[in-house]
Amino acid sequence: MATPIRHIHRMGGGSREQKDIFKDIYMELHRRLGDTDAVIALAQERLLQNPNHLQSLAALAWAYGRTDQAALERQACAQLVRKAEAVGVHPDAPTLVGARQTLHAGC
Repeated sequence: MATPIRHIHRMGGGSREQKDIFKDIYMELHRRLGDTDAVIALAQERLLQNPNHLQSLAALAWAYGRTDQAALERQACAQLVRKAEAVGVHPDAPTLVGARQTLHAGC
């Protein structure tokens, strides 16, 4: 199914936003299944399309944390916090709180 997801924008029907939402759900499905390799690949692909995609930064932080890649986890958390603050995400959002905790634990 990975190839059809990668080429979803070539398919007819549906808006670009609907297809993006499908990709986000597909990434979340892999996260819930614990498939860190798929999550990393999907998140990186989404970030190439949109460097400010907060869901992908959160997914990368999760995947790097699960694979004991602490430096990459902190980097993803730092980007997530910086970009979330820039767009006005509520400071008590659970993902943002978790990212800050990861950054403070690494100090």
